Amino acid sequence: MAESRGLRQKAEVMFSKMQKKAKTKIGRKALPAYEVDAAAVRKKTAMLRDLRIAKEAADREATPAIASSLAKGSSKA
Repeated sequence: MAESRGLRQKAEVMFSKMQKKAKTKIGRKALPAYEVDAAAVRKKTAMLRDLRIAKEAADREATPAIASSLAKGSSKA
C-alpha cells in the first residue's frame, strides 16, 4: 500500500512538472505571436500616418489653385 502511494505521488509530481513545461512552451509561443501582431499594427499605423500627411500637404497645395480658379471664373460672369 505504501509503495503504491509513493509511486502515485511520484507520478503526480512528474505530471505536474510536465503540465508546467507545456504551459511555459505555449506562453513562449504566444508572446512572439503577440509581438509580431503589434509590430504589424505599428507598421500599418506608420504607413497610414505618412499617407495622411502626404494627402494633407497635397490638399494645402491644391487649395490656393482652386480658390484662384474660382475667382477667375466668377470675374468672367
